[in-house]
Amino acid sequence: ELFQHSHNFWTKEVKKQALKRFPNCLTEDEMKEDVHLLKDNLVDLALLISRLQEMSGVVFSKNVTEYKNNQELVLARSDILSLTSRVNHLGIIDLCIALSIIIKILDKSQTHVTDTASEINLLKEADR
Repeated sequence: ELFQHSHNFWTKEVKKQALKRFPNCLTEDEMKEDVHLLKDNLVDLALLISRLQEMSGVVFSKNVTEYKNNQELVLARSDILSLTSRVNHLGIIDLCIALSIIIKILDKSQTHVTDTASEINLLKEADR
């Protein structure tokens, strides 16, 4: 069952997800259902693992980080050494301040914001 799930992922699901986000990312040959993106070496799994660590804050064991393409790789729970937070705190603080200002303006003016442009204009007014 696990093998079938992995096979379906690399021959169907990942292609659907990629095409939704990047419509022209696959060639006609790559879109064929019998093409397995991982086994046919169309995905650089070593690079994918590296980016996953970098973007998610997951720290993998040496078994995973020293992976070379064309090797067998089975991930286990023990391969996850740690999880770190990758939150941009300053971005969150700025967002909270902006939302707070918008709420205060809306309370005072009884204005209803229906789009992003209106929110931006309210922030500009509050900044004056």
